[in-house]
Order: sequence, then structure tokens, then C-alpha cells
Amino acid sequence: MIWTVVTVAVALVLGLPTLYLTFRSTVSAESDTDLIASEAARRPGLRAVSMSAYMSGPVVDGKETEVGVPDKPVTGLRGPVVDVLVDNRAPGPAIITQIRLEVVEAGTIDECRGTGGPLGWSRDYDIKVPHPLPSTPLTIVTDIEEPLSVPANETDRFLLLVGPEEPEPQSIWYSVFDAWILQPDLKDVPIGRVAVVTTGSSAGIYLADDESSQWVDTITYRNPDGTWIDGTQECLAEQSATVKRVLAMEDTVFQKELVTLGELLAAKGF
Repeated sequence: MIWTVVTVAVALVLGLPTLYLTFRSTVSAESDTDLIASEAARRPGLRAVSMSAYMSGPVVDGKETEVGVPDKPVTGLRGPVVDVLVDNRAPGPAIITQIRLEVVEAGTIDECRGTGGPLGWSRDYDIKVPHPLPSTPLTIVTDIEEPLSVPANETDRFLLLVGPEEPEPQSIWYSVFDAWILQPDLKDVPIGRVAVVTTGSSAGIYLADDESSQWVDTITYRNPDGTWIDGTQECLAEQSATVKRVLAMEDTVFQKELVTLGELLAAKGF
């Protein structure tokens, strides 16, 4: 998901030379100017101005997975999006072709009572994080399919859909990672740290279809007499501990749906 804007402007004004020596001097000066401009264009000038994270609308392609049945292509899925605004103050265009992630944590927030079924979904993420993680921190370098060219003295933005590799877990998946823009021969541009979360594919707890970023929880945690069903209290406490720990990370941008998940657990007393 890369939005690309390319603007090229060239202005050339030449005066008619009256003397050969004057002409040579003019050409030499122009060559020096071009060289200086070319070298200046290579200097670092790109920076990430801001970053946000949110759940996309129902626009993501993917496939429906079911045990014993061939995968079926589907559309209209939702996934976590990292939205980055960049600013280029170099005298030449900045080309964004690669993104590097350093994944510091990833995992699942499992349901307290199994309501999942054989049906699941896998999404076509721009950047796929292995699940489970083989090690931490884990470096992932991704080529951007449609490189973004940011003209000199302009701003632009790009979107990255980030999620787990297939097979995608039915439980809610989360990840915390640092991101950079890679620039050949120049210093990498830091984007920042972000924490994202997926919707999962369970019928027990899921994200509402509207744009409220609120979760719907249909799981029964207590018996008719008000006592806790075995294991549910401990499970909720574990869920809450994971979400609270992530939300306590400093200098981190949190996806809104991760914050509302924490609010849902807090409303249950955890």
C-alpha cells in the first residue's frame, strides 16, 4: 500500500555567449553547479515526521482457510496499518525502496474459553512477521513493491500493512517493532516503535464491524451463581498483564485497537 507522487521540474536559462572564453567559463560553472547539486541531493534530508497505527477498513485481500478444504480467495478483510508521514529537506528527491523492522516482541492473546472453529483467514500483508518468533530481536527487511519518490522540500505518506505469516493464528496477534527507512549509502531514517494488533478470526471476541475500534466479547466467564468458570479468572489476568505490559512501553505508538482491548479488560476488573 504505497501512495506515490512524482514531480519533476527543470528550468534552464542560457544566455548567448559573445566570446569563446566566456562560453567555456559559463559551461564550467554550470558543470560545477550540477556536480554540487548532485552531491547535495545525496545528503540526508529525509525524516519521518509522524506515525500512527490503526485497523484498516474492509479492503484487504487474503484467503479463507479451513482444515481439509482448499484455500479460497477472499476480499474485504481488515488488518493493522502503520501510517507514516515523511518530509524531504534535501535538494533532490528521496526514493524510498526498503523498510527494515526490528521485532522486539510478538505473540497471541488467547481466548479464555475456546470458541474458535476450523475456519480462519490469512491476509496479504506487506510485511509478514514469523509466528512464533524464532528469536528476538528479529530483523526483517522488505522491498517496497512501488517505490515512493518524495520530491525536494515536500512531504508525503505511505502505508504499511503488517501482520503474522501464514498460517495466521485465530487468536488476537500482537507485535512490537522498531521501523526504519533504508537508504543506500546514507544513514537509515528512523520511523519509531509501534505496537499493532490483529482482529483474530474467533467468534468469541472480535472487533466490531464499525469504525469505533471497540471489541465485542461474547464469552461467558461466570457461572449462573456468579462464580468464575474454572480457569477464566486466571486467563483474563494473563491477558490483562500482557496488554498492560505492552501499553507501558515508552516511546511507542500504540494502535488504537490495542488501547481499547486494554479498556475492555479493565472494565472486567483486570
